[in-house]
Order: sequence, then structure tokens, then C-alpha cells
Amino acid sequence: MKVEMISKHSEALPVDIAVIEAQNFADAVAQVIKLSEDLRLGLVVWSGAASIVPENIREALASPIERVGSTLTREIRTKIEFEKDGLALSEIDMHSVLSDHFEQANEFALRGVDIVFAKDQLDSHSEYTSDFLSAFNSVAPIARFSRLDRIQKTSAQAVLHRDRLYSPHDCRIIRNVKGAGTLFFEDANVAGMGYGGAVGLKNWRNATAWMLGEMDVAFMLPTKAGGIVHTWPATILDTQYFANMGKRHFETMDVSLKEPIFPARAL
Repeated sequence: MKVEMISKHSEALPVDIAVIEAQNFADAVAQVIKLSEDLRLGLVVWSGAASIVPENIREALASPIERVGSTLTREIRTKIEFEKDGLALSEIDMHSVLSDHFEQANEFALRGVDIVFAKDQLDSHSEYTSDFLSAFNSVAPIARFSRLDRIQKTSAQAVLHRDRLYSPHDCRIIRNVKGAGTLFFEDANVAGMGYGGAVGLKNWRNATAWMLGEMDVAFMLPTKAGGIVHTWPATILDTQYFANMGKRHFETMDVSLKEPIFPARAL
């Protein structure tokens, strides 16, 4: 299987994937909403998103994956409900929420080392998350928000699947902080769906997988099929990226809004 990095310089991108460049989070979200009118798209990648993150913060965010044990797979979750009367984005203390979130990360990840997530990491996550929520909240009031951080090694097995993204109210955001990125596949190469939502590829050994680069941001759009097909890095795929069971750290953020921001995708 061939693996290609998604970037503004990528050639022969499938119709399922679009690449944008943006000055800030609000600009990126506006472009994603506009591009969502093309129903062929399942993924919009903000290439070069790391350019707005200072170098010291980029290094701080990537450092935990170098410090945790190679066998660890940890999922750190947080969730915020915005549906109570009078609860607005400005009332959410994002720093406090994420402080608790990364205290869990430390608790799960520490194996004889000092604090994994230092203050500069926490501050960067807090600002990054708050800016993204502000960008969405300016378009439509947020109903729910959840965040997941994964610190893990690449898997022995791969399961191609969709994330069951159907609602025009929802958007899933992925940032690949460090290591091999999520692999995405064009629908033209997808075979039938199997048990539990798993899917297959036609002639997978000759297929092209499109991988998210380090610190780039991807917006997964809702589709009638349930989102773009993807999988995690796995040694079974037999590529140079995953041969040594490397580690990675990536984040996902799910935003649900009270009004649909992708109306063209309503069922």
C-alpha cells in the first residue's frame, strides 16, 4: 500500500479530500463550512496549521509521546454540555477544564517520570481549544463539546471504518501532534461494509492511503455514508512508517451545534 502525506503540495488528491490554508481558526472554520457544499468531500485538511503554533509550544505538545512507555495506549476524555439556560462559551473556564483533563493524562501516563504535560502544554491546549470553540460559536451556538487525547503505539491490526458522522450539526476535528497520522481512503476504493461498521478496500495492496502530517488539522465532515473511511497506523499495512511500532499522540474534538452548519448535508 502506498502512503501519501496530505499537504498543499499533494498531487492527485481524491475528490474526497480538500486542502486549505488559513490565517486563524475562524478563517479555517469558514472555509470548511463553504467547502461542505461539495457533497463529494469527506475531509478538509488545514495544511500548515502548525505555523500559528510557536516552536516551543509545538515541542512541548510533542514531548509526552517521547516520555511515556512504548506499550501505553491511553485515552483521555473531557466533555462539556452547553445546553443549560444561560450557559455561554464565555462562561466556560477552558483552562480549568483542560487542567483536569491533563491531570488524568499524567495519572495514566506516568511511568517513573516527572509531569508529562507541563504548564506550557496546558496553556497551549487551552488557547487552541478555546479559539476553535469561539470560531464555531460565532457561526451557531454550541450544544456539546468533547475532547479526546490519545497517547498510543501503532497497532498490529488495522480496522477501516467510518465514524458514523451523519448530522449537519456536527463536526469532528483531528490534530496529529506527533508520530504517524490517521490514514484516510477515498470512497471510490472502498468495498462493502462488514460487521460492526468495518469496511474493506478494493485491491488494498495497490491502494493509496492519505496520511495527516504532524501538527496539521483535519475536519471530518458528516456524509450520507457516515464520514470518510479511515484507520490508525498498523504494522499489518507493511509500510515504512509503521514497521517499528512507533508511538503517536493525536487529539480529536467533537463539536455539536444547536443549528446545522452543514445544511447541504442534511438527510
